[in-house]
Amino acid sequence: MPVSLQDDLHRELNALGEQNSLRTPHALQADTAPINFCSNDYLGFGASTQALQTTATTTTTRDQLSGQSSRLVSGNTATHRHAESELAKFANAQDARIFSSGYAANLGTLSAICTEGDVIYSDAHNHASIIDGCRLSKAHVEIYRHNNPGNLAQRLQSTRSTFRRALVVTDAVFSMDGDLAPLKELRTLCDTHNAALMVDEAHSIGVLGPNGSGLCAQVGVQADIRMLGLGKSFGLWGGAIVGSSHLCSMLEQKARSYIYSTATPPILPTHILRTLEQIKTANPQRAHVLERAGHIAQTLKSQGWNVLHHGTPILSVILGDNATTMEMSQALWNKGIFVQGIRPPTVPKGTSRLRIVPTASHTDDEIRALTSAFAACRKALVQ
Repeated sequence: MPVSLQDDLHRELNALGEQNSLRTPHALQADTAPINFCSNDYLGFGASTQALQTTATTTTTRDQLSGQSSRLVSGNTATHRHAESELAKFANAQDARIFSSGYAANLGTLSAICTEGDVIYSDAHNHASIIDGCRLSKAHVEIYRHNNPGNLAQRLQSTRSTFRRALVVTDAVFSMDGDLAPLKELRTLCDTHNAALMVDEAHSIGVLGPNGSGLCAQVGVQADIRMLGLGKSFGLWGGAIVGSSHLCSMLEQKARSYIYSTATPPILPTHILRTLEQIKTANPQRAHVLERAGHIAQTLKSQGWNVLHHGTPILSVILGDNATTMEMSQALWNKGIFVQGIRPPTVPKGTSRLRIVPTASHTDDEIRALTSAFAACRKALVQ
């Protein structure tokens, strides 16, 4: 039966509200916002934006604040190429390409290198950008059980020979649970079955590995394709694909999210170069944030919370149902602590949670404020 668009949208929104699934993000203001414990600014670089703001406000030339056109028309600058070269060196790769976001990087890359007649093996907990890139590629997609090399091996054994190209794709650090992909096992399986390995390092670059070079470097795995998120530890925005010169050249030919997007403004690669040098020497910040996360996890466990933590900056308090999760998030907000509630479909049904991320810029007093607020909420919850 035909329906009115507006009436149907209204009905769907009401249904989401009844399920406690309606998303209504807070509008933050720097002078009144509570202490933020749910950003991905792991090293605290994003919180120190004075240099970036100064550059933006004192720049009068439009070529610094606008890409003007796509990279393949007139948006390609020497600064972009310099930043890409340095990112490639940092990642021990031949070349790199900067995209407008990590989402665009994954979407464009997967749909550029795989198509009908190819197969992609994707971890069940991969980020939405990977899921959507797989769908857009038109390749056959096999979803293997989360962090389960045995299940992946079975799927490769039974299906790999049917297809031309094969690609295994995984997050390095999974953004909701904070657990690590078994990259060594995945690399071995790829080598055995003539498959390429793509690793999304959005939540590991800057935090893990020698000089913050990521999980691949930490465990000694050479991935064929890596996505480096620039909006997390870098404190900027965008994403970069690093790999072979052939790969990066092909992205310029076929990655639609690269070809048909206005280039990122030159102010971005300028700050990528500056931040890259900071990341290389940020060992104290890396140790600090990992120690903080471990301390918070242990403290909240001692208070009786169901805490998920795998040794990364990401930890989650699992509450289960949507209503309790959002009530807790609001209660913490009222106490001056911002921890966003995460609900399906971002996480599996029944695992709604408060996702907590300490950063290197949080003070001891702010950490104590977080744990004290949770203690007060716990007391109210059990009464």
